[in-house]
Amino acid sequence: GGSKCKVTIGCSLLGGSCGVKANVCSGRVSDYGCKGKGCKCCIPRSEIENSIDNITIQLQAVQEKLIQLESNNVHLVNNFTVANSQLDSKLESKLELIINNFTVANSQLDSKLESKLELITNNFTVANSQLDSKLESKLELITNNFTVVNSQQDSKLESKLELITNNFTVANNSAQLIPNWNPSWS
Repeated sequence: GGSKCKVTIGCSLLGGSCGVKANVCSGRVSDYGCKGKGCKCCIPRSEIENSIDNITIQLQAVQEKLIQLESNNVHLVNNFTVANSQLDSKLESKLELIINNFTVANSQLDSKLESKLELITNNFTVANSQLDSKLESKLELITNNFTVVNSQQDSKLESKLELITNNFTVANNSAQLIPNWNPSWS
């Protein structure tokens, strides 16, 4: 029973354990920190080491995926180019057809719009001339009423002005009776 392994401070400080079977250790194996024949110190892997390993594995997977995507992409581009050229010719003929139909429809619409515009213009001219004569007679009526009101207002203002002038003359005559005030009198 002399092959028992004993942990010394060198191994225990790193959180390790001692054993003979180094290949069972999932962490790092150290020859130091254990007492006993053929004993090795097994130091468990840190969280950071595990994380780095996981990231490396993920990166490799991503790289493989990228390579796969690249080759797929080449196929896609080739297929797209073929499909695109077929689509181009289809679209061209369709566009030509649309343009032709549009030109025909447009010319028909043009003549319809022209006759409609002519009709609107004629109706507008008639309505406008009727409106003109109505406005003229209304304006004449307003002018006549204004002239009457104005002449009445004129005579009222004239008599009011006369009254003010008379009052002012009286006040002015009274003021002349008062001698001019001299500041030196006070």
